[in-house]
Amino acid sequence: MNNNEFDYRKVVLDYYDITISEDEMRADLSVYSNYTADQYDVWLINFDGTIMDHQNIDWENEIFMYNENIHSYILDELKNESRKGETWYIQDEEDILQDWWWEEIYEELCKDGELIHHLEEEEEVIEDGVDDRSNVEILQSISNYNRYDG
Repeated sequence: MNNNEFDYRKVVLDYYDITISEDEMRADLSVYSNYTADQYDVWLINFDGTIMDHQNIDWENEIFMYNENIHSYILDELKNESRKGETWYIQDEEDILQDWWWEEIYEELCKDGELIHHLEEEEEVIEDGVDDRSNVEILQSISNYNRYDG
């Protein structure tokens, strides 16, 4: 990503309080591919852990032939309040969750006014002196949130 580009992914993940990690062994939710016995590539969403916690996979609801079908499931999990604070592993994240997807979620949050409410709460935390970011980080955060034009 170019330094001048707006980071929709970061803003959305911050709003939903989710971290995406490259560590597949320490995840609360994992999205990854695996091979069938006859060498077909399938995608799995493990809603309960790492790539090693696949013993209880629900084959009807957690296995996908194509990664294009995974977006809506990930969005549902992002919106799930009980997921806040979790760390997720998403194999080939850039291919599954492309920039346009993050931008659409961001725009939806802006249209619904949810992001503005989130910003107001963040500003209250800053005023209370609880925020431990540097002044530069705070200003960058505020200027990034206010970049939405539409």
